[in-house]
Amino acid sequence: RMQKPIPLEPETHLIRARFEAFTADEPGMQSAGGGDLARARTDLLRVLELDPENAEATLVLAEVMQRQRNIPAAHALLRDAATTYPRNIR
Repeated sequence: RMQKPIPLEPETHLIRARFEAFTADEPGMQSAGGGDLARARTDLLRVLELDPENAEATLVLAEVMQRQRNIPAAHALLRDAATTYPRNIR
């Protein structure tokens, strides 16, 4: 089970969000306290609140939105990221 992140540290929110997103499709992870896309989305929004220019959080949030079947929001995030970070090929 992941620990609560430090409130003002974007990196701790990002680590937990990546864990939640990565384990969301793993069988049995939700019953073990992991793999929650809604929690990942909340953490990623907090990362972007603390660090609005965090490209990795934007990319992972777009992936989470896509997996939640919110394709228009994922597309908008990626389009905005492409203009904000034109040299970042991720």
